[in-house]
Amino acid sequence: MKLDRWMETGIDLIYPPRCPFCGTIIPSRWELLCPECREEEKAALHRPARIDREKHYYYCIESAAALYKYHHPLVQNGILRMKSSEPWYAAGFARLMAVRLYGYE
Repeated sequence: MKLDRWMETGIDLIYPPRCPFCGTIIPSRWELLCPECREEEKAALHRPARIDREKHYYYCIESAAALYKYHHPLVQNGILRMKSSEPWYAAGFARLMAVRLYGYE
């Protein structure tokens, strides 16, 4: 168990966790976002996260969810960064989705 903690600390020193929206280094591995994006993220959240089945057609799937309003500049910046040049930000978005949609990491 202690070896795992040492390895995580070493990995964080080499590859520090970053905010998936702006790329700023996050001071704690337990934080999901940097302090600046944390406040702006609240305005970008899509409430409710579950997409209404009557308003959208799903082919071969039972439901869908949208965590963020995709036209929000904060979200667009993060998604474009992830898709174009920095695909490792997908891990940050995955953690955000797990916590925001299901309440756990």
